Amino acid sequence: MNFHRQKTVESVGFLQITNRSIIIVRTKKMRLPLIIFLLFVFSGAASAEDKWRYQLSEKTIFENLIDGHECEKLTIDNHFIGWVNGLAEVGSSLVFRMCKKVDPPFEGAVSEGTIYGGVDSGWYELRKSNRLRSQKLILPKMNDFSNPSYCGSYIAYWGAGGNHSYYAMVYDLGKRISLKEKLVGRAILETDYMYVLNPPEWSKGCSSVIFNAEFFKQRVTFRF
Repeated sequence: MNFHRQKTVESVGFLQITNRSIIIVRTKKMRLPLIIFLLFVFSGAASAEDKWRYQLSEKTIFENLIDGHECEKLTIDNHFIGWVNGLAEVGSSLVFRMCKKVDPPFEGAVSEGTIYGGVDSGWYELRKSNRLRSQKLILPKMNDFSNPSYCGSYIAYWGAGGNHSYYAMVYDLGKRISLKEKLVGRAILETDYMYVLNPPEWSKGCSSVIFNAEFFKQRVTFRF
């Protein structure tokens, strides 16, 4: 009768999942399939560690005399980050707007079941290097009318410059570099409504993005 002899090794090193440090485990005989299994288990656990683990509450309306926003409580590791709007995972970061409560100007200014307030100017992000402390997202030419959209690690948004000029912009948040910029046109936006410019539209797979707004004659398309 023939027996199949499995390969063995005299010693093996594998990574400890808790802190990713290397531990050398010395054994007289450890079968190769067991080593492969341990590496497989670790790779799955390491991947889970890299994912954001956050909780969002049910949506609550923050309204004021101009507009209203759907906001949610953001919690990470049982730590309350704040009320947020439009949260998205962009690359390895979380991007969102911060909602803020404001004292109503008069009695009856807020509807039942809602909170008087709105969203703070600009956008915020959480990075994995400091996941419990939000910071302002600073991008070239970003403004209150940027109305960004996201695909993978890319952020497409409307940029603003001098002389009422507006630009189609794409930024790679993962690499922290600007990828695209083109002047679309000039317009005086006589409104406080921050979503007056349509959000850029991404194609499937992030292969292209279209900037189109009624204020400008041309439509801009970037391809990647």
